[in-house]
Amino acid sequence: MARSKVSFGDLILLGLLLFLLLHVGGSECSKKMETRRMLIEPSDCPCREFYTVEEGETLQSISADCNAPFILLDNPHVQDADDVWPGLLLRLTCPSHVFLPLAR
Repeated sequence: MARSKVSFGDLILLGLLLFLLLHVGGSECSKKMETRRMLIEPSDCPCREFYTVEEGETLQSISADCNAPFILLDNPHVQDADDVWPGLLLRLTCPSHVFLPLAR
């Protein structure tokens, strides 16, 4: 089996390429993330992350009022949409809080 020799210069060149790739790629990614963070409006999520159900509320009314379409997915302790009562603690996730990777 023949071995190929790697010179010191080859290693330096490879290291430099990796550094540039990570440095430039990382800054590009962080710029996109900053742009994504700036686009999120606080008004998109009128309710806090944790919500206590009050008398007369349903999951549908909470979802509409709080802009939280993922109530059943975020709360595995709620087995049925009709299985809510006053005092029940729910976790709410607004669509703007859901992280979706940006396309390159």
